[in-house]
Amino acid sequence: MAISYGAALFESEVTTKTTAHTLGAAVKAGALICIAITGKRSGTNLNVSSISDTKGNTWDWKIFQSQYRAACVAWTRTNTAMSTSDSITVSFNGTPTYAWKSAHSFEGADGTPISEATGSGSSSTASVALTVSGSDWLSFSVVMLPDATSGSLTPLNSGTSRDDNGHSGTTPWAECFSRNGTSGTSYTAGATLPSSQQWACCGVTFPYLAMPSSPARSGFGMVGI
Repeated sequence: MAISYGAALFESEVTTKTTAHTLGAAVKAGALICIAITGKRSGTNLNVSSISDTKGNTWDWKIFQSQYRAACVAWTRTNTAMSTSDSITVSFNGTPTYAWKSAHSFEGADGTPISEATGSGSSSTASVALTVSGSDWLSFSVVMLPDATSGSLTPLNSGTSRDDNGHSGTTPWAECFSRNGTSGTSYTAGATLPSSQQWACCGVTFPYLAMPSSPARSGFGMVGI
């Protein structure tokens, strides 16, 4: 058995403080939903204040925040199946000047992370070092650049690009990646950039856990902020 990709659930560039996002695909009970969240806020740091959904799942997240760039991964393991009539609501601590969200589902992954990490810098590689374990694991990560890049990002270590905001000019660039691995004790998530520039990155890894034959209950986890 292995962790598998489920579906893209939504993509959004709505710059409101609180937004409900309707799912674009159904999600099975016991699936893992991951959301890449990036943005910035004029004059102060942008932070995620709450995440909820219409099925009452418990959400956790890890975030790097600054005035110029925020990079966040949020996740939950679903209690029950979700349909395209369900939605996920993300709230920020203030109104962002820019925000991008991209949600994806995975099957066969536990909802309790192995590792969580954030990082930032100015270089041609945006990355975070993560711990992995077991015969099957999943990494989900997001990279944000304050300004769009003149070329494409190249995923590190066999990562797969799941979505990007596709901008140019002075609008921020955001892109999320996943990787399903089967060995090792460490994994570096992120991407090589076309040139040296400011970046922020957030990544989380999850172990394998078989999909349930009946609805699963999400485990409690401390919110990573």
